[in-house]
Amino acid sequence: MSFLSDGVAVVTGAGSGIGRALAQQLATAGSALALADVDQAGLAEPRGCSRRKTHWVTATVLDVADEAGVSAFAEEVSRRHGRVTLLNQQCGCCA
Repeated sequence: MSFLSDGVAVVTGAGSGIGRALAQQLATAGSALALADVDQAGLAEPRGCSRRKTHWVTATVLDVADEAGVSAFAEEVSRRHGRVTLLNQQCGCCA
């Protein structure tokens, strides 16, 4: 369990569905979270819920089809969180 409680998880598609559920579970486990989704309003709930369960949460509006945006997101996560121990990417193509 220390992997999750000491980790930094990046979850794309965190605004709904599987991504949101995963973000909530990781927050419960104590992971720091870097959340991303194309839907800004969708990010509000998991971000608020996660802040109550974990010490560090960032949320970014991001379309994973935008290569430059993904690169900027990766740099921002590195700068703000220092590392990534878990990456989950929801592409939206199967939702």
